[in-house]
Amino acid sequence: MSVFVSIKLNRPILAITQRAKRQIKGKQPHFGLLERPITKEILALSASVAEMVTELQRRAQQAHDTAKQLEIREKEARKLVAQLEHREREALVLVDQLEQREREALETAYERNQQTVYARDLSYQVTHAFKTPITGIKGATSLLKDGFQSMSDVDREHFLRIVEQDTQKLERLVERLLELAKADYLEINKKDLINPAVTLNAIKDQYRYRRLSITILEDALTINMSEDVFENVIIDVIDNAYQHGGENTKVDIELSIPRTDPNFVRILVSDNGNGISPGNSVKIFQHFFSTGKGIENSGLGLSIVSALLRRHGGSIALLPSETGAHFQIDIPLIS
Repeated sequence: MSVFVSIKLNRPILAITQRAKRQIKGKQPHFGLLERPITKEILALSASVAEMVTELQRRAQQAHDTAKQLEIREKEARKLVAQLEHREREALVLVDQLEQREREALETAYERNQQTVYARDLSYQVTHAFKTPITGIKGATSLLKDGFQSMSDVDREHFLRIVEQDTQKLERLVERLLELAKADYLEINKKDLINPAVTLNAIKDQYRYRRLSITILEDALTINMSEDVFENVIIDVIDNAYQHGGENTKVDIELSIPRTDPNFVRILVSDNGNGISPGNSVKIFQHFFSTGKGIENSGLGLSIVSALLRRHGGSIALLPSETGAHFQIDIPLIS
């Protein structure tokens, strides 16, 4: 009898369990109530389980829908983040462009200011340089005009020679000023490529009757400079040594690549002349400065050399020395 009762009671409970399992697996759309609950308690249990299963299904569906919404929002958020990152990159590029333009504007303003200062200083220096020969010509012509008939042939010849020499000096100044202007605004042709060692050997031949020695430590070199410009630079420095030291001055030239900066070719030009005093060493690259005398000493030679080298990214400097003058010329190499 007890076995029968137990089986009777277990059947509805087993049915509830099986329905719950099928409901979980999705094989039964609705839980539903038991058709034969046997007892009120089992019927109540069945109703409670059905209600619980329905509530769990509702919450599961709600969680599923929430997860879907979160997935959609996550995709939208990722898309928005990608858009923001793209905008950020665009903004950084724009900032870089603005900074570059600002730097260019500052550089342009600085260059214009430098050009203004340069033009003002040059104007003053030109006026001062031209004043001396013009004054000499004016004084000599005035004397010739007033006393041409009464003065002796010797005096007449003297004043005419003053006029001639000062006129030649003016012509030389004008010629060198034109060379300086050309150097300051020289357009660099990228196709002008030369080997400075070859050109130096050609220059040596021009001074074969002078005390000039050239040492080539590196010969496979290329620079972006025309042969005429390179010759002008080297010859001006050589002639400067002979003009100030005399015909018997010995000039030594050495070409090498400095270990400290292998991107440049270095040319050292030294002489055994009288040298340059500390007071004059800071002025030698200034326009019209010269310690030499005569028509040929316009005082623009080293200024022109400096301007030509500057246009090519190079430089010239006076090195300290116990005897004579020592110049260091650096010119960028073409890799």
